[in-house]
Amino acid sequence: MPVIAKEGKKMSLSGKLSRLAMRLRDPEWRRYGGLLLGGKAMGIGLVLLIITVVSGVFFGHVYAQTATPEVKAADVVNPVPAFAAFSSTPSVLPSCLLTATDSSAITGSSCKTRQLPMKRPA
Repeated sequence: MPVIAKEGKKMSLSGKLSRLAMRLRDPEWRRYGGLLLGGKAMGIGLVLLIITVVSGVFFGHVYAQTATPEVKAADVVNPVPAFAAFSSTPSVLPSCLLTATDSSAITGSSCKTRQLPMKRPA
């Protein structure tokens, strides 16, 4: 079989098509091409099978709730005092937010700001 492409030169599209036509006439190259395409098809099928199995195992069915749960005032958490308690830097927060348990204290005009002490690491 003659060498079609020399080193350092790119083949043109017509050269590539003529090489493909020549290789499709050869039974050995047809077998090689079939094995190559078959392997790629099996690889894609294996990836799709793994995706299906993993999504079925880890992401099972989720069903909707039949009744709406009742939200009580004790279930709601105010994140501001928790953030202020665990902050390592001094924080300026309204004092009513630090002691408020409901929204009525926040809406009042007695809400004044105060500086929190900075916590020192031990």
